[in-house]
Amino acid sequence: MNVAIEQQSAFFNWKENKIVSLLFVGFVLHILSLFSPLSNKAVNNVFYIGVMFPALLLTRWSDIKALFSSNLVKIATLYGFITSLMMAITLDANKIKYVAYFLSFVLAFYHLSKFKLLKPQIVAFTIALFVLTYAVIQLLIFYFGYDNPIYRRPWFSGWQLFTPSYFTAYISVASTTAAYYLLVRKSPVLFFMLVTLVGALFVITQTRMGLLGVLLSMPFFLWLSFKQGVLSISVKFVLTVLIFSVLISALYLAGVFDVLTVRGESYRLLIAKTAWTEGMNCNALVGCGYAHDFALDIGSRILITEHSSYSNQALRSGLIGVILLAAVIIGTVRAGCRIKSPWVLSFVAGCGCLLVEGQSLMAQPRAFTQLIFWFPFCMVVMAELEDRRKDQKA
Repeated sequence: MNVAIEQQSAFFNWKENKIVSLLFVGFVLHILSLFSPLSNKAVNNVFYIGVMFPALLLTRWSDIKALFSSNLVKIATLYGFITSLMMAITLDANKIKYVAYFLSFVLAFYHLSKFKLLKPQIVAFTIALFVLTYAVIQLLIFYFGYDNPIYRRPWFSGWQLFTPSYFTAYISVASTTAAYYLLVRKSPVLFFMLVTLVGALFVITQTRMGLLGVLLSMPFFLWLSFKQGVLSISVKFVLTVLIFSVLISALYLAGVFDVLTVRGESYRLLIAKTAWTEGMNCNALVGCGYAHDFALDIGSRILITEHSSYSNQALRSGLIGVILLAAVIIGTVRAGCRIKSPWVLSFVAGCGCLLVEGQSLMAQPRAFTQLIFWFPFCMVVMAELEDRRKDQKA
């Protein structure tokens, strides 16, 4: 009897390991597909086959209970359901499936973490190395492959709208957590090399979205570093800060950062004010719906996007959507700070980038929203669940 049970258990373990292997490969291919020129349909198919299908196959009721023991998952699921429902009612009934995309994505992280395939440091370094390498290759192709002058603003290729702004957002999210881990590993040379490369990429791409994300994450970076004993007030630290400040001031006076300031605020404040006003005028609670066409005539051209995910949320789902999104963000930041997860730095950086980018956070698999918001969100959730498991064992 016991032998039969052991054989059955071994069979299920073997089967689970095969599915987890498929999920891991599929997950990696999905992330790579977001950086590819594949069609929208092809990228979605990679997600269905490589992420959604194996994640659902692995899921048992005990996994659902464990995952939803996190309040972050509960409020994010509620946010996803309400947002998808509003999209389905006001735009297209098919959009209700977006909440299933979200849940599959979170479940994939849960299973990969459960089987020890998502080591936080390895993931941080891998994503940072991949994004930075991809950015450098794209820049080399743009300037040397197509003989563009160095002062021309670059344009990256790829179906997922790889504008300079988007890519600096990926760099911002990928580099903040990786930089923290470099300090933890006491690798100051690599840390300053990373900071220098990221700063140079911001200037070369002539965009401020990623810089905004980095600046917003800085207070949390310093707080976490001092709290964890990675940094301490010392003569060496003070001298380093002074030298860095003098260097940045010298570069600023030399006009190096002029490309980041010449465009001013690019109508962002006017766009945000208009979007929020329109949403509140339609309906303060539920906004104008997702079929609403936003258009702002600024004289020289007509702007048709809200240029901020928060304005997008207010315009299309009113105070209900804004409150739910705020609950997700505040809850994730609080949890990340409480458990001292470095991935909260990437999450805060992503939230900063969303201030000037107007995509919906609940949609089909999409590079921008997944990489700068849901990816670090899931990493914080996994860290929270791991911390809870340790407390239960203690």
